[in-house]
Amino acid sequence: MIDRISERLGSFTGYAYLGAAVLIWGEVFVRYFLRAPTSWTQEVVIALCASAFLLGGSTVMSRFQHIRIGFVVDGRGKALERLSLTLSLAAGVVFLTGLFWGALWQFVDSVSMHDGGRWMPETTGRAWDVPLPPVIRLVLVVATVLFLVQTCVTVLRRMVGRRS
Repeated sequence: MIDRISERLGSFTGYAYLGAAVLIWGEVFVRYFLRAPTSWTQEVVIALCASAFLLGGSTVMSRFQHIRIGFVVDGRGKALERLSLTLSLAAGVVFLTGLFWGALWQFVDSVSMHDGGRWMPETTGRAWDVPLPPVIRLVLVVATVLFLVQTCVTVLRRMVGRRS
C-alpha cells in the first residue's frame, strides 16, 4: 500500500512542477507584455515546488533510486550489503524521526498564533500575505511520515532479499 501511495505522490510532484512552470511563464507574460504583474504567483510557485520536493522523497525511496554510495558494498558480499542496509535504516529512522518531531512543533507553532484573542496563523509576510507557511509545514510532517514508513519497508524488503 505504501508503494502505491508513494507512486501516486510521484505523479503529483511531476504535475506540481509543471504547474509551477506554467505559472512562471504566465507571470512573465502578464508582467512584461500586459504590464500587470500578480502579487500571488511567486508564493504559489514556491509552495508548489516545496511540496513537490518534500513529497518526492518517498517516491524515490520506493524505487530505491536515492543517492547512495554503492561502490563501498557492491560486489563485496551479502553480509556487508545487509550491514550497510541496517546502518542506513537506523540512520534514516533517527534522522526522519527527528525531522518529524521538529516539523510537527514548527507546524503547531505556526498555527497557534493569536493576536488579541484572534487566531492569526503565520503568513508569508509578502504582498499576498497568506498563511502558506503552516500548509508547507503540514506537508513536511506528512511527507516525513511517508518517507519514514517507505524507508523502513524498502530497506527491510531488500534485507530479506526481495528487490522492490
